[in-house]
Amino acid sequence: LDLCECTSPAERLLARGYFPCAPKCPSIAFSTSLLDFICIHCLHVAPNVTAWADTIEAFWARKGDVVQPTGKLRKRLGRALKWYQALDNRAEQYVSNRVMSLQSGYDGNERVEDTSGDGERPAKRPRLSKDSGDCVGSADVASPEPTNARTEVRGHESSLTWGSYLSVTRAQAEDDKEANPPADAPPDTKQAEGNGMVRTITNFKRRTATLKFFIQGSEGLSRPSARLRRCCPLCFGGDPPSLEQSLAHVIVCLDANFAQKRRRSAQTDSDLTFVGGRFLDQRDLDAMASEIAAKRKQAPAKRTKLGAAGQVGDDVLDACEQSFIAAQESVTKASKNYYADTGLMALLCRHDRVLWIANMNTPGERQHFALALLRKLGTELPATWRIGVLYDIGCQVARSLEKWGLLEELADRLIFGVSVFHAYGHQWSCQIVFHPRKRSDFGLSDGEGCERFWSAIRHLIACLRVSGYYRRLFVLDRQIEFMSAVGLWKLGSWLKRRYLDALRRRSEARELIRHGGVSEDELSQQWEAQVKSHLVKPARESMIIVLAALLMPLPGQSKKAGDKAIEEILLAMGSVDDLNSQMREDRQELRKAHGLTSTQTAEITRRIEVTRAERDATKSRIAALNASLGTEACRRLENMKGSAYLCARVNARALRATIRQGIVMHKFEHRKLERAYRHQVLQAKDHSQTKDLVHRREKTLTGQIAKFNALVDQMTILARQGKKPPRARLPRRLDAKKIFTLDVDDAIWQEDPGLGPQDEATLPRWQTDDAVKRGILALLEYRRCTEEVERVEAEAKALGHWWQEEEKALFALCNSDTGKSRDSVPTVSG
Repeated sequence: LDLCECTSPAERLLARGYFPCAPKCPSIAFSTSLLDFICIHCLHVAPNVTAWADTIEAFWARKGDVVQPTGKLRKRLGRALKWYQALDNRAEQYVSNRVMSLQSGYDGNERVEDTSGDGERPAKRPRLSKDSGDCVGSADVASPEPTNARTEVRGHESSLTWGSYLSVTRAQAEDDKEANPPADAPPDTKQAEGNGMVRTITNFKRRTATLKFFIQGSEGLSRPSARLRRCCPLCFGGDPPSLEQSLAHVIVCLDANFAQKRRRSAQTDSDLTFVGGRFLDQRDLDAMASEIAAKRKQAPAKRTKLGAAGQVGDDVLDACEQSFIAAQESVTKASKNYYADTGLMALLCRHDRVLWIANMNTPGERQHFALALLRKLGTELPATWRIGVLYDIGCQVARSLEKWGLLEELADRLIFGVSVFHAYGHQWSCQIVFHPRKRSDFGLSDGEGCERFWSAIRHLIACLRVSGYYRRLFVLDRQIEFMSAVGLWKLGSWLKRRYLDALRRRSEARELIRHGGVSEDELSQQWEAQVKSHLVKPARESMIIVLAALLMPLPGQSKKAGDKAIEEILLAMGSVDDLNSQMREDRQELRKAHGLTSTQTAEITRRIEVTRAERDATKSRIAALNASLGTEACRRLENMKGSAYLCARVNARALRATIRQGIVMHKFEHRKLERAYRHQVLQAKDHSQTKDLVHRREKTLTGQIAKFNALVDQMTILARQGKKPPRARLPRRLDAKKIFTLDVDDAIWQEDPGLGPQDEATLPRWQTDDAVKRGILALLEYRRCTEEVERVEAEAKALGHWWQEEEKALFALCNSDTGKSRDSVPTVSG
């Protein structure tokens, strides 16, 4: 190159199609075509600059250019690739901001960033301190991204957030203190009175405007923000959807992933910010965590029956909480001793398009990450929009909002549900209220978009585990942007596929209802009765039950209480027999000590001790229950001990409940094993432990199912011998081959009529009539398909509206200097 003082080497290299490894004195420059190729390649596999540098050196050596492998090429290629990606990102964001600014002129949205200027403006780039991780100032650098006058605070550009408002307010308060020092301050710290007053007035205006923005929230929006419209045209591209079958205007899903961790390191990487990224500001997360901690110190609010969580009993929600580790915030999923960032939590729309992501730095899955994501979404939507949220533990989040008064500005607009593939871990009463296939508003959305997203970025786990803080976020943002760009052109085919599938399934469900022999009105009434039987009683009905209980005899004199104690005694006696059988099997296995390792021998010994302690505790409970029985109850107990049919019925009922709980645990373990094989990120030891656990559970469940079916056969024989009570129904056998699928509509979830109340006149049709059961399933399928068809049609209209706006904005941007009119070119909107 012929260098001169008027033009820098970098500019001359860029003019020739090369990108330098340094801005002032580059020693090597790379072809921009090569860098483009590497950038695209890194979006499909794990980024590996070392492999590219070694490949280039090997290629040069094969061509006869001998290069010493000193590692300098890797460093130079890494620097060039890093800043080439940053420059490409800023250029793409600049064009996108220009297009969005033109769109805002057409739709009248005042919340779109003002990017009408050239965008060349100096700004301070924030960096993280090594100790606290807070933003601290650094030297002024040129920022090519367009500025936003509304969000510019103290010469530093960032998205306006609640956490940033608090920090900005504190910072501006310090400016006021510096501008107007006290009278006793030293003379050198005092400023001119005029400059101090001007600065104070400016800070006051900034704080007033910022606070006004947060107080008004999203009330000033007539439609979703331009950023949301860019993220998903189907959800946010058009006017508010006019839905008659659903209350939710938009459906999103939440989930956390603890595989995307980052190890601690003594070194810190240089600042690298992805313009237009989807990561939440850390100050937002900290502010939400502080808000939750402050409200949980107060007395919990009285739960009402108006919310979804209020319809389910606390005992049911507590059981759901114990089923999911995600609901237990105290459980550690990633050690903070080894990992600086423990995982990610993502918020996606129902079309699997990423809206925002939170970088988690806590050992477990905390609720403030999910609530911060929802608050961010709420600020970008009009105040009239309602949000359907699908989350693995949606029932727990809904209860927290009602109990502690969290997200008060948004709680009335949130409709919670649980994701389809995790619904089996919830109690049946919880599923009736929160399962998207059982309740309205969600159509055929499954809430598993986050799982598909985690699968798409799993190739980044290894390389980002040892990456720097900024580099990790930058790579993830680039991958998300690439996936969004690729998925954008598949939205039309997605709409067509979902629309045709919903029509087909609705037609099939309609045929089942028509030929089922039960009218649609009757099916609807039976379903409402089934739902009502599993929900919390209304306040007036609960008061009547309480008053009736006050007038009842004492527990020792109650026949029903005696029957309950008798049933508990019989169940405990059956448990003692099972525990004794388990101890015998463990002892037989322990006799084969010569073929066992020391670890296996210790484990079997520990199981025997635990089983013996549980058996002794059960025997003590039986003795206490016997002592509490009255004379009449003791006589009935002796009669029931002599009735083989009643004993078999009680044991079968308890065994069926045990099988149901075991099937749920087996599903969790099997899902973990499938994920391990699919992602191939667990070690061989973890594979073997999980497989052994699954096989052991299957063996136990198979034995329990065989024992249950044997009890049913015994009851059938006793019924033929005339030893069955009058009007008693026989329970159904369990199919060992089908029960492991654990579908949401399996009969294992509901009480078997043969094991419940034996008065057939009091049993509802939804529990005894097979035609009604099949009809209810078809009715729910028909309703969900109808909701899906209506939503897909609204999304197709939104896509067309978004396309017209994009076409108009792009034409205005390309022809702003030529003076051509909008009607001078053909349109492809049709």
